[in-house]
Amino acid sequence: MTLPNTDLHILLKEILETGYLLSLASVDTSGPWVSDVIYTYDSDLNLYWVSQLKSRHSKAFAQNSKAAGSITVVEKPEGQATGVQLEGAVFEVDAIPPVAHKRYSLKRNRKELWQLAPQEQWYKLTPTKFDLIYEPLFGFTKKSLSIT
Repeated sequence: MTLPNTDLHILLKEILETGYLLSLASVDTSGPWVSDVIYTYDSDLNLYWVSQLKSRHSKAFAQNSKAAGSITVVEKPEGQATGVQLEGAVFEVDAIPPVAHKRYSLKRNRKELWQLAPQEQWYKLTPTKFDLIYEPLFGFTKKSLSIT
C-alpha cells in the first residue's frame, strides 16, 4: 500500500475534492446555527457555495462574517475516515473562479455552469485555519494548518 503524500496542503485538497457537504456554523441574534451547503473551492483554499438570501445563515453572515465548519469523508473499510474543521470569514461575492464554478456545477449534476436564480447569492469563505483529520496516516490526531 502506498500512502499519500503527507504534505498537509495536498491532503487538504484531497479532502476538499472528495467531500460533498460543508456543515457551516453561523451566529445570529437567536444564537448559533448550522447549515449544510454543497461547496466548491479554489486553488487558494477558499470555499464557495450558493444560498438563498432569505436563509438564516445568509442573514447571519450579513451581520457577522465569522464562520466555522466541517467536512467529513467516511470511507469503508474502517480506518479510512478523513475530514477537516475550519474557521474563517464569509462574504457575498458576485462571481467565483471558473474552475471552482465548473466543479460546483458538476457537483450539482449540471453540464452547464450553475446560474443563480433570483434571490440566490454566491458566498465565499476565506479560511484562517484548518484542522485536518486523516485517519490513514494520523489516526484521529488533528494536524493544524494556518492560512496566512
